[in-house]
Amino acid sequence: MHPYEIPAFYTPHPARLNPHVEAARAHSRAWTEEMGILDDTGPDGSPVWTRAKYEAHDFPLLAAYTHPDCSEEVMGLVADWYVWVFYFDDHFLEMFKRGRDREAAQAYLTGLRAFMPLDPEAEVPETSAPVERALADLWRRTAPAMSVDWRERFLGYTRNLTDESLRELVSIASGEVANPIDYLQMRRRAGGAEWSAGLVEAALGAELPARVARTRPLRVITDSFADAAGMHNDVYSYQREVEEEGELDNGVLVMDTFFGCGPQRAAEIMRDVVGSRMRQIENTAATELPELFAEHGLDAEECGRVLRYVKGLQEWFSGTDEWHLRSGRYPGAAAAGAPGGPPGAEGLGTAAARAAATLSLGARALAAAHAPVPRTPAEPVRVPAFTMPYPHRVSPHLEAVRARSRDWARRTGLLDGPVWDGAAFDAADHPRFAALTHPWADRDTLELVAGWHLWSSYLDDLFAQEFKVPRNVPGARAYLEALRAFMPPDPATAPVPADPAQLALADLWRRTAPVLPEAARREFPGLVREFTESWLWELGNDVQHRVPDPIDYIEMRRRTGGTALSLALARLALSGPEGEPLPEEFLASDQVRSLTESWSDIGPLRNDIASFRKEMEEEAEVNNGVLVAQRFFGITAQQAADVLADAADARLREFDRASRHDVPALCAELGLDGSARSLVDRYIEALRLWLAGHREWTLTTGRYRAGAAGPRHPALNRLLGGPRGLGTSAARPPGRRDLDPRPNGRCAS
Repeated sequence: MHPYEIPAFYTPHPARLNPHVEAARAHSRAWTEEMGILDDTGPDGSPVWTRAKYEAHDFPLLAAYTHPDCSEEVMGLVADWYVWVFYFDDHFLEMFKRGRDREAAQAYLTGLRAFMPLDPEAEVPETSAPVERALADLWRRTAPAMSVDWRERFLGYTRNLTDESLRELVSIASGEVANPIDYLQMRRRAGGAEWSAGLVEAALGAELPARVARTRPLRVITDSFADAAGMHNDVYSYQREVEEEGELDNGVLVMDTFFGCGPQRAAEIMRDVVGSRMRQIENTAATELPELFAEHGLDAEECGRVLRYVKGLQEWFSGTDEWHLRSGRYPGAAAAGAPGGPPGAEGLGTAAARAAATLSLGARALAAAHAPVPRTPAEPVRVPAFTMPYPHRVSPHLEAVRARSRDWARRTGLLDGPVWDGAAFDAADHPRFAALTHPWADRDTLELVAGWHLWSSYLDDLFAQEFKVPRNVPGARAYLEALRAFMPPDPATAPVPADPAQLALADLWRRTAPVLPEAARREFPGLVREFTESWLWELGNDVQHRVPDPIDYIEMRRRTGGTALSLALARLALSGPEGEPLPEEFLASDQVRSLTESWSDIGPLRNDIASFRKEMEEEAEVNNGVLVAQRFFGITAQQAADVLADAADARLREFDRASRHDVPALCAELGLDGSARSLVDRYIEALRLWLAGHREWTLTTGRYRAGAAGPRHPALNRLLGGPRGLGTSAARPPGRRDLDPRPNGRCAS
């Protein structure tokens, strides 16, 4: 028995079958035998794939459903790629995952890269195994017809796919189930969905123009597709991966563990996230691609390729949904998910059942995203105490910096209204924020850091008042574009400021540029632009009156919260202009990327809870995590705030784990010692102090008038309360362990 009923997915594009499916089956059968795949054996001598298993999985059928319009020749090539990617996955399981052999797995994955040279005419090593032989053959048949830009992107997708197999091995060995945010970031890279998007480009002759392939709109479309495809597969593969293979990186297991709601409800949450990701593709294509085409001057042929690519992704998803119901790879899941009949059932009844499910899911999502948002008064939300394992400190220079910052704000006009006045400045106490988050900094550096936080908070309020509330998109673009002129390479060449925000920015850059190391001086203006111009994404949602997609929101929240700028300021306060910089290989590593992403999520998610009333009532905002969770799960604002608090706590635990285990291991791997290791240790301690200081300021500042709401509802559903089970009570924050009085702790379905 399958542990849950497979829910119907949002598939507005009906699946179509390529007419060359039988030719592809014959071709791939012969190719698979030629490559020796069916003769390959695992460590115990038994075949990784038998011929019966290969036939039952029917990967040419997957290719035929996901690429319904390509030619017979291309159909055969695509089918072979799918045979290879699934065989790689099963082969890696037998050879390395079951035996937990990490070192051998790493060497194996590194060796595979040699069989996909950027120049397809370059010599490759002699192949010694079917996986290598098949990969070399596929690359030789595919790469020559594609551009260098596509090859670079596809090589990156393939490396992500293979390298994430190693991360999954480490996860199995650790016995830890990831939190939802970590899982979503991992799932995008693993499983081959972004890799499949690259095949869509090749199969349809829809290669993305190089000058727009990495822009935000197309990155969002590709990432949304990768998320949807990977999570969709997790719903079908739960029994195979979790119960048979011992995998922990399965979305149903992740959601069940985090929410404590049981596999059925977890699968339904996954269905809703998958649908949200597919609708994100629709929204981005409709609202952002026309502007992208105009901005980059794409001609009609280039626009056509991009639009064929988007359509190809949508059809791919419908096709893979059909294949999962028909393939023998997930027989239990297929039986539990076939609408209106047994696996493989066809006809008017099954098509109507899927169409009805898609219409229902689409209507519910439309209502959740675009329904009116009550403004005054906002639904009360109690701000929790927020878990924090690190003690906070306050800089001894606070009073001096507070006085000098107030004088600077007055001189630059920030206190002249209508955005701020002296009372608002004193209530928010931004200098205290700097003193709490950078307690180690000297007085001059702390004053500079306080100025940047003052300016960014002022600009945030100015932007909301002048552009968000009146929905003034052209004015917002022009205003943010004009700010660029006030951070030139030579600060002395900045134009004459026209308002307090420009004057303050010019003054900050004049004082900051000389104390930044050369590389940081080049990068810093870009960090400021990325931060401020991310507000255009928020404004776009405001104009559409659209509560954003949860995943897009979490990823953009790092930008709208200015976390990259905060990291740069923390590094400046840590080392100063003459200090030793952190090693480049350390900052560029996957371990540090993961560490900083966890760090970057904690403050913004908690800020959304504290600022909920302000943003709902004063700014008519839709870009708030509490509102996003409230609409997505169909719950109260307080329950949504609790979900956000649990997510922030999970990210804090991940940051703490990475800082205590991953970073020391990375330092040893890179051979860092002496001053370099000392600087890394001080950097990690600085990040901890920043988190502790941010929490303290958030709970005490007058900016959000926190803590006005009443006590938490005692019957909060277990879906919303976070993890349960042995050992989890100790990880839950104080005052939040009495969430569900019911004995079984299960959520409503």
